[in-house]
Amino acid sequence: ATGTRYRLNREHALVEEARRRGIKEVYLHSQMQAVRFYEKNGFRLNGAAFLEAGISHINMTIDV
Repeated sequence: ATGTRYRLNREHALVEEARRRGIKEVYLHSQMQAVRFYEKNGFRLNGAAFLEAGISHINMTIDV
């Protein structure tokens, strides 16, 4: 699960940097199979699914 640790570290660093800069909300385009991972780490669904590069994605946000 090295990829999972990498993703978690990357997202944590992104949220911490946003907090440091005074940004109140961070969003990302999650592939559908990764939604549970992001939900477990505080992100919530925001909107409807869409295709990006031929892959189903959905917007997710987290308050910082």
